[in-house]
Amino acid sequence: MKKEKYFLPTGERRFDFKIAIITGACRSGKTLIGRLLGSLENVEYMDEPWLPTVLPMLQGNNLIDPKISKDIFRSYIEEFMNDVILLRQANFRPQDQSSIWDRKDISEIFDRLVKLHSRDDVRKYIKRANPTLLLNLPEIMPFLPFLTETFPGCKVIHIVRNGLDVALEVRKKKWFTNKLLKQPFSNYYLFRKYYSKKYLGNYYMPYWIKDNEDGKFLNMTDFAKGLYYWRRIVEASGKPIKKFKTDFLDEYREVRFESIIESPTIAFDELSTFLNVSVSKKTETILSSIKKLKPIRKYPVNEISKDERNKTNKLLSKLKYPTF
Repeated sequence: MKKEKYFLPTGERRFDFKIAIITGACRSGKTLIGRLLGSLENVEYMDEPWLPTVLPMLQGNNLIDPKISKDIFRSYIEEFMNDVILLRQANFRPQDQSSIWDRKDISEIFDRLVKLHSRDDVRKYIKRANPTLLLNLPEIMPFLPFLTETFPGCKVIHIVRNGLDVALEVRKKKWFTNKLLKQPFSNYYLFRKYYSKKYLGNYYMPYWIKDNEDGKFLNMTDFAKGLYYWRRIVEASGKPIKKFKTDFLDEYREVRFESIIESPTIAFDELSTFLNVSVSKKTETILSSIKKLKPIRKYPVNEISKDERNKTNKLLSKLKYPTF
């Protein structure tokens, strides 16, 4: 067997900090949970960092060598954590939901800015504080095996939400309009090019659309596209999550968005216990700001085809959500 000439050394080292991941379909409530958990003592939270989000998709779709992808991921996370502790990755924009001012006390922020300067300072800080790096990585549930092999002992928090509500949120965001699919601005997806005779042009279709359903997707309304997106992501997650729960039950928690809104303190206490971390003053402030949602009385389900309705209802029923 040919010996490798070069390698990334991080791939052979053990991390001296803990790693946890929040995941789920987009618009499922991950950011809300991330803000809450990111305010806990000694938790370093980052919202959807690009490479950790995209790399599992690349590896899961056989676009990159498995060993190289793991080494890149581990090396990136080590460098990333160094910058996070030094606040080089911090968002200081006060109006943003991911702002560090929402999660960290001002005294801690300035203490780090003034006293931490080098990698050696970071190592000493990690040894003293025993921090957890918490990453919000959307839609990586189908690629959980890659994560567990790359980061043994990594804890996963999976946020689940009613697909009909996700579809409404996606429609509001206008993520999958035909206009955007013609010229996408997001680099968080893998796309394939599809030429539509009906619409006379090339479209960039997200990887989770079935190969033979590109035209079907373009013909859908924005609400129907959002529901299709939710269904495809959740379906692809079924087997990997089942295996993860079988092999690593103590490292997995499934949380419903609805339970967070109805009883935020109870849901949050369970998650902080799961991560084995303590609350801070900032945590209480964010908890008190959570408002109950008004129930949606009517969804535009008349826009959903019979075939899609049957597939979606089957999944909703399996997840114990009302069907339509």
